[in-house]
Amino acid sequence: MLDSPIGAKIMEEEIPEDANVILLQGAVTRPAPCSRIIFLYLFLNNFILPVYLKVGMYMLTLLPKEKRETAREYAIRVLRHNIIYFNLKPGQFVSEKEIAEVLGVSRTPVREAFIELARSSLVEIYPQKGTCISPIDIDMVEESRFMRCTLEKAIAQMCCDYVTPTDIINLEENLKMQRLHAEKKDYIRLLSLDYVFHEQLFKICRKENTYKIIKSAMAQFDRVRILNFAEMDMKITVDEHTQILEAIKKKDKKLAGKLMEKHLTRVIFDMSYLKEKHPEFFKRGSIENYPRQTNTIL
Repeated sequence: MLDSPIGAKIMEEEIPEDANVILLQGAVTRPAPCSRIIFLYLFLNNFILPVYLKVGMYMLTLLPKEKRETAREYAIRVLRHNIIYFNLKPGQFVSEKEIAEVLGVSRTPVREAFIELARSSLVEIYPQKGTCISPIDIDMVEESRFMRCTLEKAIAQMCCDYVTPTDIINLEENLKMQRLHAEKKDYIRLLSLDYVFHEQLFKICRKENTYKIIKSAMAQFDRVRILNFAEMDMKITVDEHTQILEAIKKKDKKLAGKLMEKHLTRVIFDMSYLKEKHPEFFKRGSIENYPRQTNTIL
């Protein structure tokens, strides 16, 4: 059992029954056993499915390597995923050598990945000491929310003009899957479906590149959303998505925009509770000045 509520839920609920699970006894600093186990996984599974790797007290996820993906890009993606999903927790130091060993790459791409992740404030690099997972920066969460809220409110309104019957069918199918995984309390799959839902709205408006820009800046926001999903009622998110789609189907631009604004702002309203529950995950500072939910949005 992991010592963190988030980590415990990942171990107990999120790993599929048919998933590949590798348990390393002791730290990953044992190079020989680690190398053999990782090589065995690569050989047997050819990186088709993610593998869950227990390193000490943490369960890390090794994602399938994508075609044409460089070692640097792969290291960034895997580290970013594990930071967002709290497999690597705020305040935890991570070793360049150990991560390279786990990923089966040299230390250079891992070092470059740390530098790139530091630009997103996901890690902090201390010379002669190491790399530490950064706490959640509430100011960055708010800026991300502001960017998403501004752009996606407009996207929801544009969808009222561009949505097709086929688009509606695809979105409704996505919502069915969201509700299924919300009932299972599978917040990892729910967040993945959430990404797809919002991305589909951008595609309907032919704004895919805008979505890519938004997603690249969402790491801090997504860390809070994972905490939110783990601690709050996930069905609220699905209900809000459903309401947004209904407004789009009715071509009600004003309502669609307001519902999207409410949806993307809710995470801020839950921040006080989340920080009180997990103070160790947040950067020191105050959130008393952040807005409280009112009826003015709707």
